[in-house]
Amino acid sequence: MSLRTALTLSAAVLFASRSAADEPRLGTLAGEVRAHAGQPAGSQRVARQREVCGTEVADESLLVAPGGGLANAVVWVEGLARPAGFSPREIRLDQRRCRFVPRVMSATAGAAIVFTSQDSVLHTVHAVLGTSRTLFNIAIPFAGLTVTKRLGNAGRVHFRCDVGHTWMSAWALVFDHPYHAVTGPDGSFRIDGLPAGPRRVRVWHERLGERSADVDVPEGGAARMVVRY
Repeated sequence: MSLRTALTLSAAVLFASRSAADEPRLGTLAGEVRAHAGQPAGSQRVARQREVCGTEVADESLLVAPGGGLANAVVWVEGLARPAGFSPREIRLDQRRCRFVPRVMSATAGAAIVFTSQDSVLHTVHAVLGTSRTLFNIAIPFAGLTVTKRLGNAGRVHFRCDVGHTWMSAWALVFDHPYHAVTGPDGSFRIDGLPAGPRRVRVWHERLGERSADVDVPEGGAARMVVRY
C-alpha cells in the first residue's frame, strides 16, 4: 500500500468516526395519559340551524375511554431546541355539523393551518393566543371553502365560532420544537426522534390542567410512561 493510499484511508476513517460521533443520539417516548371517568359527558341543545348542526351537541371537553385513557391531552418535552433544517408539519381544522374537528391539536411554530368546512352555514374561526390576543378572525361562509393561515409563535391558541355556535371550541398548542403529540381516543401517545437522555415531560388538558413527569429516554430504544390525573 502506498503512503498516499494509506493517508487517504486514514482520513476517510477519521471522517466517518467524526460523522458518527456528530450524529444525534435519538430515542422514542411512548405512553398513556389516564384519568378517572368522572361524570358522563353532557350535551347542549341547539336552537338554530338544526338541519346542519343537529338538535343537540355532545360535550367533548372531557373524553375518557372505558379503560381510563384520556383523549385530547397534549404531551411535550421541555428544554429542547428545533433541529437544524426542520420544516413544520401542516395541520388541518375542519368544521363538521357545527363542530371543530379535531378538537385538540399540537403544532410547531411556523406551521400552516388549513381551515375547511363541510357545513352549508356561516362559521367564523376566531383564533385567540393566550387569554386575549386575537391572531385572526376569518369567515367561512359555505362548504368547500379552504383558508390557510400560519401559526407563527409558540403558545396556546383557542379557536371559537362567533356566529351563534357557542359550543364550537378547539385548541392548538404551538411549540418551538417538534417534540409533542396529542393523545388518541385510548389515551396513548408516541414521540419519535427524541434526543436521548433525562427529560422533563409535561401534559396539558383543557379541563384537567397540567401534569409533569421525568423520564430517561434511551438511545435507539423507547421509554414508556403513564401520566395520571
